[in-house]
Amino acid sequence: MYPLLFVLLTPLAGMWPQPTGPCQARLDAQRTGELLTLVGHCQNTSDQPMEVRYEMVTDKRGAAGTSHNAQSGYVTVAARESGVLSQSTMNVGEADHYAVHLRLFGADNRLLAQDSLIRP
Repeated sequence: MYPLLFVLLTPLAGMWPQPTGPCQARLDAQRTGELLTLVGHCQNTSDQPMEVRYEMVTDKRGAAGTSHNAQSGYVTVAARESGVLSQSTMNVGEADHYAVHLRLFGADNRLLAQDSLIRP
């Protein structure tokens, strides 16, 4: 059965995005009770220091209402190093819905990498 599944999925392998840019975005999330802490990272995969512009946008809705938070800035990440870009903490209940998007842009304002965390 597994060889057949492999044969069926092989043509689709190129459909998933592959990390091809000079950096990677990563969102880490840790929940402690009703607090959710989010940390955005940038991993520079190139051999040169890189200046990136980042945006971390959080939207939440639940019984208590809605909230929106946006953080952005510029950071230089050393070659082959990782850097913390932003950190945010929010209260989340069991029935709350939220979406967090981290986007990294180059000097030409071109999207380099992104990561998301969504709880529908």
